[in-house]
Amino acid sequence: MSATITSSTSSSLKDDEAGKVTITSIPQVRVLALRGVVANYRAQTQLWSELTAFCEAHRIAIAGACFTIDYNREYKPKDVDLEVCLPISVETEIPAPEDPSWGKIQERELPAIPKAAVITHLGNYDGLPPVYEMLYKWISDNSHTPNGLVREVYLHMDPCDTTEASCITQVQQPIA
Repeated sequence: MSATITSSTSSSLKDDEAGKVTITSIPQVRVLALRGVVANYRAQTQLWSELTAFCEAHRIAIAGACFTIDYNREYKPKDVDLEVCLPISVETEIPAPEDPSWGKIQERELPAIPKAAVITHLGNYDGLPPVYEMLYKWISDNSHTPNGLVREVYLHMDPCDTTEASCITQVQQPIA
């Protein structure tokens, strides 16, 4: 992506909120999505490039923070099955799916998640593994169980910040 991406949620985030697990509901969302198996988590940029190029070519506005859905049931350092998602508004007009520019891109309506454990990470993506450990420990310690696919929501990312120090990532795990 060629611009800084900031969700309205990130502007109100305080440093002391990072690293704390909360339970919330997540509303349904209409997305354009592209799923693929990539060499590692960092290689998801290939998927993002294809999806954002499609949106730019068709002048489709993004209506929220972009995110990934991780289809791996546990951490995998390679051959990672991910879906990258760009939220679009209900009113957004998109090309007919028969248009060859779609490739493997899909329009999807992701259902609401009634209950999710959520934790926010400030900083470099390499710092996410301990965040996941903290989240899953909290889920177990509080008698919950994971009940769906985990999402990484990118509330703020600046491609010009090569250190990724300014990144704000929210991990959302549906729970029962």
